[in-house]
Amino acid sequence: MLRLPPDQPLAHSFLVSFRLNGLGYTPINGSADAFAARLKAELVKWRDVARAASIKIVN
Repeated sequence: MLRLPPDQPLAHSFLVSFRLNGLGYTPINGSADAFAARLKAELVKWRDVARAASIKIVN
C-alpha cells in the first residue's frame, strides 16, 4: 500500500509516476472540475472524429 502525506498529490509520488509512465500515461494534477471539463472535451472531440469517419459501434 502506498501512503502519502495528505497534502502531497498522488501524481507527485515517484513510484506512482514511474508506474503510470511505464503504462504510457502521464499523471497530472488538477481539480475534479478540471478533470470533468477535460473529459467532456475529449469525449466531444472523439465523438466528432468517429462521426466524420463514419465509424459505427459494433457489439
